[in-house]
Amino acid sequence: MNPFALSSGRTATTRFAWLIVAVVLTILPAPASFSMGNAGHRPPGEERTTSGAQASADRKTTMVRDIQQDPRTFAEAPVLLEGFFRGWSGPCAGSPPQTRSDWMFEDGSGCIYVTGMLPSGLSAVAPQGERIILDAIVKIGKGGTPYLSARSVKVMPPPSPKE
Repeated sequence: MNPFALSSGRTATTRFAWLIVAVVLTILPAPASFSMGNAGHRPPGEERTTSGAQASADRKTTMVRDIQQDPRTFAEAPVLLEGFFRGWSGPCAGSPPQTRSDWMFEDGSGCIYVTGMLPSGLSAVAPQGERIILDAIVKIGKGGTPYLSARSVKVMPPPSPKE
């Protein structure tokens, strides 16, 4: 009989492993702390991410033109953009850089492909030019063409009709 065996049949080693897992999970911050902008848990050098109407007040927005003119400066950097969802039928030149599901974002200064999450409730097949705030990481595709990897997308309400 194993002197380290517990009544449930687990050994002391198994029990110790579960203890380590519990301690590690208690010490590590939850992944949500990064997306919520918890200042005490942000990786060094990373800007605070926000969503919603207050996003532009907390972080400077970037223009598509600036990314396209100097993609190496923005490579792997977080950016915040305000513009319009163009789905799969926008004015971007070329083909999608990552997958056929990549979609287009336009802000008046240019158009750029976005890979990753589609804005909730919007159709890539039939976009209506919905206004969005996009939090993304700039990536460099084949041939040096920049594209965005979406981290969060906030659909803004349509402007209220003027009376």
